[in-house]
Amino acid sequence: MRIIHVIPSLAIGGAEKLCVDICNTLSDQGHNVLLVRLSPIQEFDEQHFRFSTVVIEEKATLRFMRGLTNVSGKWKALLEDFDPDVIHSHLFEAEVFSKSILLPKTAYFTHCHDNMRQFKRGINVFRLFNKKEFARLYERSFLLKLYRLLGQNHFVCISDNTYMYFQENTPKDLTIVKLPNAIIVKGFEKKKAELECQENLGIVSVGSLTPLKNHAYLLRVVQEIDKQNINATLDLIGGGPLFSELQSMVHDLSLDKTTFLHGKQTNVSSFYQKNALYIHSAKSEGFGLTQIEAMAAGLPVIALDAGGNRDIVQDGINGYLLPQDTSPQVFAKKILAVWQNKELLTSLQQGAINTAAEFDIKPYCKKLVNLYKKALG
Repeated sequence: MRIIHVIPSLAIGGAEKLCVDICNTLSDQGHNVLLVRLSPIQEFDEQHFRFSTVVIEEKATLRFMRGLTNVSGKWKALLEDFDPDVIHSHLFEAEVFSKSILLPKTAYFTHCHDNMRQFKRGINVFRLFNKKEFARLYERSFLLKLYRLLGQNHFVCISDNTYMYFQENTPKDLTIVKLPNAIIVKGFEKKKAELECQENLGIVSVGSLTPLKNHAYLLRVVQEIDKQNINATLDLIGGGPLFSELQSMVHDLSLDKTTFLHGKQTNVSSFYQKNALYIHSAKSEGFGLTQIEAMAAGLPVIALDAGGNRDIVQDGINGYLLPQDTSPQVFAKKILAVWQNKELLTSLQQGAINTAAEFDIKPYCKKLVNLYKKALG
């Protein structure tokens, strides 16, 4: 099968990592895979790519009343040469670009890594007179028109949360399926002896440093743990616009000896290996891929309920999911309750490992290929 995946860039992130893992696995399974990215940004190790990749910087632009302009001649030539059976987009910019030229015999897939606000149904005064919201309304209308011209489009939703969102906000004649994201489980596994020898409370969290991820809340949590004179550390992995602000907050809260911001990392697994618990504070989450990665390393997850992670975290089985309005004090108490009860900790570690095993990339890609085949008839 000839398959094109399209993504805005290969900056390190959950959607980008999944895309690379899918492309590698599909290639291993004998498919001809091409990854098209719309930016030269590349933060992964290309030596591990087992698929072809090409950069097309000529982006199709969606203009009000004019539709798509500046359609890439390079994209047109590539489609004619590659003749894809499937075009699979990741993230909204790639969704628009991938539909700039329509191929009637090709099956189109939209990977819903989150609840894309551009698809939200409904018109009100605010949406009509707010420039950003009006643009989203137009983007939605334009894409739905293209789907009607194609006669098909397939939305791959990564959780119950995203599945319900797209069911509520897209026409009933479009195909919506739930297929939770996946990881290369073996790449994160930790030896049993390493699970048992954790003497100090090591905590890790991974995610871009943006307001949505709510890292300031985690610093307050660590401050509460510190008040209990517990020997604990927090590793924050990820880059983003709030890096300097969070670094200053670490200093202001006197957490310099316990909390460490490491920026973007290519080897996230090493941080799972050295820590005992994974914590997450996002206000909204399409799925929670990093939580699966942590579980594969045997780390129980304690997280705020962000929607998509309801499919992953099971109370008392592999961690705990707490309400969004949970105070840092209560969150800290839950961490300590798990850490100080070694029988519970061991049980949650095994539950985390068992959960992660259900999200391995190889069976995931077989399911994905079956979706492709069904779409092609």
